[in-house]
Amino acid sequence: MSKAEDGNFLIVNIPASALGIAQENLSESDMEVLESFHKLNILAYKADPNKPEFMEQEIHAIRSIINIPPYEELMAVKDRRLSGKVIVVGKDTELEEVVFFGQSPQAGFVLARVLGDQMTTQKVAQLTSLIQEENVDPEVFAGLQKFF
Repeated sequence: MSKAEDGNFLIVNIPASALGIAQENLSESDMEVLESFHKLNILAYKADPNKPEFMEQEIHAIRSIINIPPYEELMAVKDRRLSGKVIVVGKDTELEEVVFFGQSPQAGFVLARVLGDQMTTQKVAQLTSLIQEENVDPEVFAGLQKFF
C-alpha cells in the first residue's frame, strides 16, 4: 500500500496561488514575499498506537535525507510534547527550500517543504506571519487540522 492510499498519511501539495491570501490589503513588501514562494508540500502521519515501530522507520527514513547536505539546520524546537527543526537548502540570502520536520510520539509527524525563488529567512518569517494573521483561506489547511 502506498502512502497516498494509507489513511494514516496525509499528502498535500499547495501552490502559493492556492493559499487564498487576500492580496488587496497587502503591502508591497508582503506581495514580494508571496511572489518568492511557489509551493508548499506537506507529508503528515497520524501515529498508530498499534504500530509504533512503523512510525520510527518512517522518521528514520526522513532523517536519513534531511540530516545530510545540502540540508542545513536553521533552528530546533523541543518541548515535552513535540520536537522539530527548520532546515534550509541554500544561503540565507537565496534559499531554495525551507523544510520543517516536527514529531510527537502521541500525534505523529509532519514534514512541510516550501519551495521558491529568492527566498530569505526574513521572507520565511514574514510568510509565517501572513499565514498566522489569518490572511489564508481557512479551507487550505482544514484537512490538515482535521487529520490530527
